[in-house]
Amino acid sequence: MTMTLSFADTILVADLVDCGTTDEFISDLPVTIRMADYYNRIKYSYFDAPISQDGSKQLEYEVGDIAYWLEGNELLIYYDHDHKPMCSDIIVIGKVQSGVEKLAEYSGSVEITFTIEQH
Repeated sequence: MTMTLSFADTILVADLVDCGTTDEFISDLPVTIRMADYYNRIKYSYFDAPISQDGSKQLEYEVGDIAYWLEGNELLIYYDHDHKPMCSDIIVIGKVQSGVEKLAEYSGSVEITFTIEQH
């Protein structure tokens, strides 16, 4: 299954991971979320309430990963890497196929619309 991320004049496509965390996130789509910037490598936004932790927990991430950060109760999109692991667990729910570096063009916050691709 794939999901689109739309912002400004850009559309990114992400492959989704099959897990309970992903299922809960996509159950509310489509949705537009204002995402702030963290140290020019991550876009993030807080969830109103915790979501499912039914997924593979890890500390490592790759550029293009879309993840749920358990400790911060946040949605994360990694568009650059500092080559350091996270300080606490994340659950990767998807991977942007290409073009995620476009997020670097927005030094502050950006509104991103998440939509499930129907096949």
